[in-house]
Amino acid sequence: MARQEIDIGTRPTGAGGDTPRSAMIKINAMTDELYRGDALAKASGWGASLPIPMKPTESADGLPVVNGLFMFGDGGVSLPFPYVYIIQMLSGTGGYVRQVAYSLVDNMTWERQFRQGAAAGTAWTQVLKAGDFGYGGAVKLLTTSADNVQATGEYYGNNIPGPNGPNSYGFLSHKYLSAQYATQEWVNPDTANTLFRRVNANGTWTDWARVYTAANALNDPSTGTGLMNKTVVGGWTVSKYANGQICIQGVGPVTPVLPPSQATLVTVSMPVAILAGTGRVFVNAQPQNTYDHYGALNCYVNGTAAVDIIIRNGPGSQGVPTGGHCVGVLEMMKIKLFPFLTDEPLTVCVEEDVMTLCGQVVDLSLIPEGYRLPASATGCDHFVETIERVNGTLFLTLKLPVRWDSPESLRNPAKPLVIDVTTNGPVQLPTSSLPKALPVAPAKGLTHD
Repeated sequence: MARQEIDIGTRPTGAGGDTPRSAMIKINAMTDELYRGDALAKASGWGASLPIPMKPTESADGLPVVNGLFMFGDGGVSLPFPYVYIIQMLSGTGGYVRQVAYSLVDNMTWERQFRQGAAAGTAWTQVLKAGDFGYGGAVKLLTTSADNVQATGEYYGNNIPGPNGPNSYGFLSHKYLSAQYATQEWVNPDTANTLFRRVNANGTWTDWARVYTAANALNDPSTGTGLMNKTVVGGWTVSKYANGQICIQGVGPVTPVLPPSQATLVTVSMPVAILAGTGRVFVNAQPQNTYDHYGALNCYVNGTAAVDIIIRNGPGSQGVPTGGHCVGVLEMMKIKLFPFLTDEPLTVCVEEDVMTLCGQVVDLSLIPEGYRLPASATGCDHFVETIERVNGTLFLTLKLPVRWDSPESLRNPAKPLVIDVTTNGPVQLPTSSLPKALPVAPAKGLTHD
């Protein structure tokens, strides 16, 4: 109904205007329309103290065709969340329906739009606000395994349980396509700029892989944090590589005066040890007085930390400084085995200076060069005697489980059994009739008390 104008007539008496009765009729008609509109608004959830309640069996696709406010307080059909308010707006008869849903328990919003009369509404789309999924605000706190994250976003792992990130604490960036495909990057909250990456391919997560940059590629590979490293040890340049190779370059001291016209053995000590049998030596013998000499006839690694050089002088006696380099495989550990009568199997896995023995993690990286640690200080019963670092190599002794019927070569070996460890991973122990234990994967993101 349009607004009805009351004719007040002409001044001063109002002659010709509406009578009091006709004026009241117009007023009643207009106020009646106002009251009817208010009742309709309240029936649509507007202007009332409560929204229109909906039943769990009812669907958001089939709300009354009115502009209104509705509440699903106990679930429903075609909802973005079990408990929501829904504001519905219509563009007109036969037009479009726009719905906005608000969670009753969280600060979350969804929206969608579809045509009136459609068999089913379109899918709901979540409305992002500053801070959602860690974008535009503080990152989201993650307290479950990183394997279970679905929503794309930025997270902070706060003492999360395994299987998880490379560490219990760190920043996680997660990109999710489906349960079959996703990718993650993890940054430890430290000053070492430590970044890891992995991929979910066909529903299986790959291992975490360290990402190397200019900030960490040149860290010492023996610590597991770098690709290559060069240091000076005792005047020699020592270059280490992540594949276990090591190159030692330098000039040895001047030899004593060597006799003329005969071959003489000269031994030069190296500052670090390499794995026996892996060394290759290249020598340049520089005479002090005259080049009338035969030079270095042969050279080879003697043991693990020395080089033997066969030098022959010419007709004159003279000393010879020896320079060159030796390439070999860096020896990480020497494990001596102590036969120990037990039925319990032993599994050993090495990750740089960290050992995992039957699931117990022992970090030996804190033992400095030249220092010795009693086995009891590790808190692990598998160690005996002492643990010592010499020329960068860890020397230690482990109990080798044997039984009464184990081979004599294991129960009472003629000489100590020694294992040279040059790579990360499980350590193969001498086999016997002991029951086999399941292999233990290298520990990652280690912490110790």
